[in-house]
Amino acid sequence: MLKTIVWNRKALVALQRYNLGDTIHTFNGQMKATPTKTSVQIGLHAHVEDEYGTFMNHSCLPNTIVHNQQLIATRTINVGSELTYNYINTETTLCKPFICHFCHTYIDGTNTVCPTYKKHTFSFSNDIVALR
Repeated sequence: MLKTIVWNRKALVALQRYNLGDTIHTFNGQMKATPTKTSVQIGLHAHVEDEYGTFMNHSCLPNTIVHNQQLIATRTINVGSELTYNYINTETTLCKPFICHFCHTYIDGTNTVCPTYKKHTFSFSNDIVALR
């Protein structure tokens, strides 16, 4: 994985191809009880400051999910693709809510209702867990 700057923002880019269900990364780092702008929530009151996680951005149509402290591919990810996840799946509350540039929804945590994400409801979470 490559930590980089894309369109004036941090991004995490795949340096190899990943297939559906592949574990891309296991998050580890300093644990915090409350969210920060750069943490990834991995459990109730469990937020990790991970060197790669801090570069991950939100997407309404993500190519990964966070499950049991792991980053897992939700579809084939080609070399050069940005690795993204949907914050409303894992982040109970964001310390810095924002307007999504794709769907124009105010993203503030798991209570967010994103019309794009809802329209493309993913059933892969259970399928991926079953693969393990």
